[in-house]
Amino acid sequence: MNGPAVESLARVDPAARRLALAAASLALLAGAVLVSFWVAKKNFEIADFAKTPKAKELLAPIEGDEARAMAARWFASESNRALFALVGPLQLVCAAAAFLCGHAAAAGRARARLVRGLLRLVLVAAIALAPFVPWMISQGRAIDFVSRANGDPPAVTTFKIVHGIYFGGDLLLLLGALLLTVLLSQAAAAPRNGVAP
Repeated sequence: MNGPAVESLARVDPAARRLALAAASLALLAGAVLVSFWVAKKNFEIADFAKTPKAKELLAPIEGDEARAMAARWFASESNRALFALVGPLQLVCAAAAFLCGHAAAAGRARARLVRGLLRLVLVAAIALAPFVPWMISQGRAIDFVSRANGDPPAVTTFKIVHGIYFGGDLLLLLGALLLTVLLSQAAAAPRNGVAP
C-alpha cells in the first residue's frame, strides 16, 4: 500500500467503521431472510404436485394420494427446518452485532435517535423470534404425518397460527434491517456533528 492510502485509512473515523460494520451485519440479516422466504416457497412447491409433477412421479411407488402428499410435505418441511435452524441463529447474531457496533457509534450523527431506536427494535424482534424456531421445528415434526383429509386438526391449526406470527415478525425484522442498512450507511458516510472526520 502506498503512503496516501495508508494515511487515508488512518483518518477514517472509527465510529464510521463501526456504523459500516453494523450496516453490513443488517444487510446479511436481510439477505438471509429474503433467501429463506424464497427457498421455503420453492420447497413447499414440492408438496404441490400441480406445480412439481416430477415430485408426483418420484413418489408414485407410495400407495395412496394422501400418503404421497404427506411424504412430499415431510420432505419440504425437513428442508425448511434445516434452513430455519441456520437462519434463526444467524438473525440473532446479526442483530446483536449491529446493535453492539452501531448503537454507541450513532451518537452525534444525523438521525441518531431514530437509528438507535431502530437498532433496539431490531434486536428485540430477533430475540423475541428466536424461541419460535425450535418450537416450530419440534411441533412441525409432530404434525408431519397427521391426516388432513377431513380438514386441519387443532394441532395443525395452532401451528399455522404460530407460524403466521413468526412470519409477520420476520417481515418486520426484514423491513427494519433494510431501513437500518440505508440509515447506517448514510450515517457512516456523513460527518459527525457537522464536522468531517
